[in-house]
Amino acid sequence: AGEFLRKKSEFRSKEVEPKNFSRYVIFASQGCPWAHRCWITLSLMDFPLKHYFTHSFKIALPFKYLRGIWAPQNDGVWLGRFYQVSEPKVTARVVVPILWDLKDKKIVNNDSADIVQVLDRNFCPSERTRAVELCPSSKSKEIEELIAEIYVINNGVYRCGFAGTEEHKQAARAEVYDALETLEARLASSPHKYLLGDELTQPDIHLFTTMIRFDTAYCMAFRVGRKSLNDFVHMRRYIRSIYDQPKVRRTC
Repeated sequence: AGEFLRKKSEFRSKEVEPKNFSRYVIFASQGCPWAHRCWITLSLMDFPLKHYFTHSFKIALPFKYLRGIWAPQNDGVWLGRFYQVSEPKVTARVVVPILWDLKDKKIVNNDSADIVQVLDRNFCPSERTRAVELCPSSKSKEIEELIAEIYVINNGVYRCGFAGTEEHKQAARAEVYDALETLEARLASSPHKYLLGDELTQPDIHLFTTMIRFDTAYCMAFRVGRKSLNDFVHMRRYIRSIYDQPKVRRTC
């Protein structure tokens, strides 16, 4: 009871074989805001990387992906099996997204922010034809700082929803709305379309996947509500502009 503390992701490698789309697969959930970041990245860049969605922590996969590891049962395979195969003594929570290495039969990474960066930096078919660069090296410091600022909202809604006491809930709620007010002021004073300019970057994706769920999931189900997205005029317009991109909208 008390404050909700999120455990850190335990699989954090960023070592991959660049542009080898057949070697890797992503496991995600359509309802998870963290996994949604990866799905948007795949969609924006038109990556031919295969991805599969879980249902109740089971996943249905072609048998060729499972040969030599285990046999699928009935409607799918428990996601926890991928963790056990990767590390038999694993104590990590079973979460998505997962970047899975089909060749070495192991989890490469299960941190959504890491996976977005791995995809952006290693799997773009051509630097000359890429439509978007979510993690430009010229803005790496700004991206890191802004992601940390947005994490107060990303994680804060869960700290509020899963708080064990009213005191911890109120503290988490206050931090979420303070962070939202700061970002609202930033958007109001900025001449740019997005947080770091006129091109979409990783922090925009991190904020979008939480705010697109803010009213229905967090304000209501998690009882974060003090203000809704409609009360943040510039934030609402900004989130709408991201949603209106066809490659983003098709993931929602």
